[in-house]
Amino acid sequence: MSRQQGGFVVRTHSVIARIAAIIIGILVLVGFTSGVDANASPPPGHGKPAAGRPLRGLPPHVQPVSPPIVPKPATAKKPAPVRPAPMTERTAMAQAKATGKPVDVTADTTDTTDVVANPNGTFTLHSSVLPVRTRRADTWVPLDQTLHANPDGTISPAASADGVTFSGGGTGPMVTLTHGTASLSLTWPGALPRPTVQGATATYASVLPGVDLQLAATAADYREVLVVHDATAAANPALAAIKLTATAHGLRRVP
Repeated sequence: MSRQQGGFVVRTHSVIARIAAIIIGILVLVGFTSGVDANASPPPGHGKPAAGRPLRGLPPHVQPVSPPIVPKPATAKKPAPVRPAPMTERTAMAQAKATGKPVDVTADTTDTTDVVANPNGTFTLHSSVLPVRTRRADTWVPLDQTLHANPDGTISPAASADGVTFSGGGTGPMVTLTHGTASLSLTWPGALPRPTVQGATATYASVLPGVDLQLAATAADYREVLVVHDATAAANPALAAIKLTATAHGLRRVP
């Protein structure tokens, strides 16, 4: 239907159709945007979903972790260092002649002796009356009488031929000597004060009036000394009656 108005022809059906098309377009656009998942992952380059917000399509107990957990690669254990075999006299001599330099015959080394193969075909033996080295983890190391604290409060030299342990104070053994599984402990008659340590010597002050006790680690075992400071202390009859208690394990008395 159409009608004449002011010189213009208005086509009513055409106008209505256009208005209806615009309304339908608006409704379709609104419905499309409301159906978009606000939680969906954006395409690459457009940001990331908010951390901690669950994603649709996954069970509630299965959700991604931010940041993602990446397992650490397994680290291979370092192989134990291979220790060289002891150098025999024949091998040491061959190496000495080939290099023109002396070579230690490590197979003959002990705590008191060592042997050297010389390039001229001879051997040289060095010997000591007292130990000069000790074994630590299948390796010979020089003796070191410097005293160090042990976890239990006692003190011991850094490297000794046999085990030597001094008291850290208290009523325990004054000194304990060990060799393999055997041990011998000597205990002072009374509680010892906490010692002061200097080098290889531990000093226990005033074990008697005017008298200090000193224990020193040596190459062979240990040495004990009573330091008397004055004549009055020297006249104390207790100095002549000090009795140490001995306790042994793994030893037998020889008649």
